[in-house]
Amino acid sequence: TQNCALAMILFLLGIAIVYVLTISWLIYGFTKINHFEFIGLPPKTSFSIIIPFRNEAENLPVLLESFSKLNYPTDLFEVILIDDESEERLQIADYGLQITTLNNIRVSNSPKKDAIATAMEIVKTDWVITTDADCKVPENWLLTLDNFIQMNPASMIAGAVTYDCNNSFLHHFQQLDLASLQGATIGSFGIK
Repeated sequence: TQNCALAMILFLLGIAIVYVLTISWLIYGFTKINHFEFIGLPPKTSFSIIIPFRNEAENLPVLLESFSKLNYPTDLFEVILIDDESEERLQIADYGLQITTLNNIRVSNSPKKDAIATAMEIVKTDWVITTDADCKVPENWLLTLDNFIQMNPASMIAGAVTYDCNNSFLHHFQQLDLASLQGATIGSFGIK
C-alpha cells in the first residue's frame, strides 16, 4: 500500500508538472500576440459576414442594427443569414445593407458548420467573417480588420469576444469561463 500511495503521489505530481508547463507555455504565447486597433487607413477590403441562426428573431435585429452603424462602406461588405429551421417568422427590416437569407442545407450533425458551408457557396469576397446572431459589433469592427489586413500578410484573423455583464454571480462566472477559453486560444495562436 505504501508503494501504491507513492505511485499515486508521483502520478499526481507528474500531472501537476505537465499542467504548469502547459499553462506557462500558453502564457508565453499570450505575450507574443500584439494588440491592434484601427489606425486610419482608408477601407478597401471586401467582407462577407456569415451569421448562422435558429430562432433568433429577438437578437438578429440588434446585430443588424449594429452592422448598419459600422464605420465602413456598405458596398464593401455583405451579410449572409443562414436560417437553420427556425420556428419563428423572421422579418428583416431595411437596414441599408446587402442582406441575403438562405436556408441551411444540413449534411452532417453540425448545423453551424453546415450553415457556413451553405453560405460559402455564394460568397464572392476573399474575406469571410462569422459571428453569432446574439452578438453586437463595435462601430470600428470592420475598419480594424481591414487595417490589420492591409498592414499584415494574414490568411486568418481571430478576435476576442466580450460579454455585457450584469453584476451577478452567474455573469461573473461566465466571464471567467470565457476569459480562460480565450486565454488558451490566444496563447495557442501566439505559439502557432
